[in-house]
Amino acid sequence: MPVDQIRMSATAGVYCGAGRGRGVVSIPTAKSNTAIKTKMKRTFLLTLSLLVLAGLMMFINSRLAAQETGSSPEYVTLHWDGRENTHLIRPGGIVELLGSKFKGVKKPDRADERSYFMNVAMNTLTAEGYVLVAMTPDDYVFRRPVRR
Repeated sequence: MPVDQIRMSATAGVYCGAGRGRGVVSIPTAKSNTAIKTKMKRTFLLTLSLLVLAGLMMFINSRLAAQETGSSPEYVTLHWDGRENTHLIRPGGIVELLGSKFKGVKKPDRADERSYFMNVAMNTLTAEGYVLVAMTPDDYVFRRPVRR
């Protein structure tokens, strides 16, 4: 093949301009192989990390669903009726008066009595795993999941 019919293409290939087999013949170079391998590694790592992430999300969702199906909520009502008569209505209708428990707690000066003692009771309930779900001026309703 005459030299004037051969020219280099932009893809590091050789263009054959004579005869029936006209076209680009690819000649691999070290630079192009490294670039291809790097791109393949990136693609493989990206695909692998996405698959791991999807599997992890499916595992967490299945664990959460299993926990929710095995539990039912339990409710408690905290009712303010003055410092001595504040009471807690626990599941099963058990009423617990909190006035005797408040006697050991000293209210800071200039603090509102109702707000302070309701806050003490709420902190006790949240330590037991309850979460506040509803409020009225005198009642606070809490809920927690219980396994049956």
